[in-house]
Amino acid sequence: MPPAKKAKPSPKYCIYYHAGMQSKGSIPIQGFQGRIHGALRILEQSGADYEVLPVADMPENRDAAFVVPAVTLPSGVTVGQSTTICQVLGKILNLSPTNPDDEAVALTVNENNGDLFGEAIMKDCADDRLAKWLATYEAALERSGSGYLAGAAVSYADLSSYAVISHTKVIDATKSFPLLTKWIGMMKETKGCKTVESWGIPLMPGGK
Repeated sequence: MPPAKKAKPSPKYCIYYHAGMQSKGSIPIQGFQGRIHGALRILEQSGADYEVLPVADMPENRDAAFVVPAVTLPSGVTVGQSTTICQVLGKILNLSPTNPDDEAVALTVNENNGDLFGEAIMKDCADDRLAKWLATYEAALERSGSGYLAGAAVSYADLSSYAVISHTKVIDATKSFPLLTKWIGMMKETKGCKTVESWGIPLMPGGK
């Protein structure tokens, strides 16, 4: 059996996601953002060149990646898992905290995003549990003192959090958290969030 084909190095970042995400015109996705919401905002914030491709275009040799979402980096390495993708992109694109303690918080927030997406966006999270989740973001903001979740500047932790925290199923509960409320307003004006929001593409299928 011949070896599986590996992605070739390319100047572009290639995101692989469901067929409904294929590029259309000047907007790189259609259908819904899903679990690439963070990657999209990170790439737009950095100004990196990228494209969104259907699942069928994934390289046969995916390194350690299994299913979508996955991203092939310009080096040719393919990375899987939505939270890992955000972390890796943040590191490469200079959207990662430089202090080890701040990076530890960023990693935690990023992983929390994956859990909160599953609990509150894909399902219905009980009010008391949602409040506990949001309290962790408020605590991160209080610790940083910068207005951002980890470190002195916007990072992948902020960009990967925005779509979840600002979603209609979550945002009403943020009103009890003053720092988080202020953060939402600030993040709304960042390049990455503003660009993705301008596409009018919902987070979930069916306009949700």
